[in-house]
Amino acid sequence: MNALAFRVFCCTQYIRHDQNPFYTPEPDIVHEVIGHIPMFLDEKFCEISQTLGLLSLGASEEDLVKIGALYWYTVEFGACREGSQIRGFGAGIASSIAEMQVIFII
Repeated sequence: MNALAFRVFCCTQYIRHDQNPFYTPEPDIVHEVIGHIPMFLDEKFCEISQTLGLLSLGASEEDLVKIGALYWYTVEFGACREGSQIRGFGAGIASSIAEMQVIFII
């Protein structure tokens, strides 16, 4: 989170296993490229990300858990309403069709 305060996004370089191309339990380069990069093309999203990073600087452990949860349930695995439909939003959802199926089954 701290890196976001300085407009730096740390990412991984490995790619998911070919036995399960639609899901990986941890971030991979597909997740970064398909999930996060498009978000960082939006200036407002970059401002929000930087603000979350700034909030994390010097934050208590309790506040870091809250900031992390906010990030997890929005940037990674969020949902939003568009008209009468609920749409998946987040890098985890965008980069994994298996995650999308789980979200909309629930």
